[in-house]
Amino acid sequence: MIVFPICADQPENAKRIQYHGLGLVGNIQDVSVQQITNLIETIENDSLLQQRVATWGNNFREIESSGRSIKFISEILANTK
Repeated sequence: MIVFPICADQPENAKRIQYHGLGLVGNIQDVSVQQITNLIETIENDSLLQQRVATWGNNFREIESSGRSIKFISEILANTK
């Protein structure tokens, strides 16, 4: 993914994306067509980045299908009554 953080939580989320190697961060203040083209080409040609995204995607799908999040939320709701 390519992100252009502007406000609120976006800059911190962009740092996380960059830290985990899941995408690239651009600067919306001085972006050009050539810079966007370069970012896209980098994403298309970076097999390690693509591998990390696939791994994280698999992890998220596994967690979602496990039902752990529903159990966690249900426990919290049960304890707030």
